[in-house]
Amino acid sequence: MPFRLRLRYLRRWPVLVGSLLVVGAAVAGTVLLTGGRPAGADDSPNRPLLSAKCRFVAMGHQDTCVRELQLRLKQAGLDLDVDGAFGPFTQMRVVVFQLLAGLEPDGVVGDGTKRALYAGRVKAHPWSPERVDRRVREVFTEDADRADGIAKCASNLDPLYSLGNTNGTRNWGVFQLYDGTLRELGGTPRKALDPEWNIQAAHRLWARTHDFRAWPSCDKAYQAGASKSGTSKGPKGKPEPSATP
Repeated sequence: MPFRLRLRYLRRWPVLVGSLLVVGAAVAGTVLLTGGRPAGADDSPNRPLLSAKCRFVAMGHQDTCVRELQLRLKQAGLDLDVDGAFGPFTQMRVVVFQLLAGLEPDGVVGDGTKRALYAGRVKAHPWSPERVDRRVREVFTEDADRADGIAKCASNLDPLYSLGNTNGTRNWGVFQLYDGTLRELGGTPRKALDPEWNIQAAHRLWARTHDFRAWPSCDKAYQAGASKSGTSKGPKGKPEPSATP
């Protein structure tokens, strides 16, 4: 090789080495940030929700990705039908899972929620409907039948029930305590998912007026049913201002 060509090559050598080092560092950093996998790697079959196929899992979808989501929610102790259809009940379970996992409870199945589902750190142990029914009657000794009827109407005695409102707030737990009511009672959504706390808080709310005006729709339904069966209790024709939206 002529001397001048060798000299030009040697001058470029440090630049080439430097470029290779930069590329190597970038690749290493990417691997570290993605847990040892190249960015965009397909996590299936062990974690199909993180695969490209399941990138979007949302309300209205009906596919194997939704079925995988439901299976993971069920394994976390959130009972639901595993039918592959993403409806309101599945979204409700997603919201509750997110709350228990310390995530924003927005019902959106993003990467954070997917990874938390596979981490397996959330394991709910909800009370059975029979246990909830028994405890409601023990706490509401003043009007056990009515309280039990309202709890059945509000949540079907499901301590992990949660419904959203049009203004962005939610109701939580056995007695579907509204976000604003929770703050008044010194509680949080997470506390409201504890059936013992929820039932006791509902009784404190009842004790303010000694009636069930905080649950106007369910109380109306209870009274209508009781009237048909000839066992109606409590005052009638009395206005019931709502303590919930």
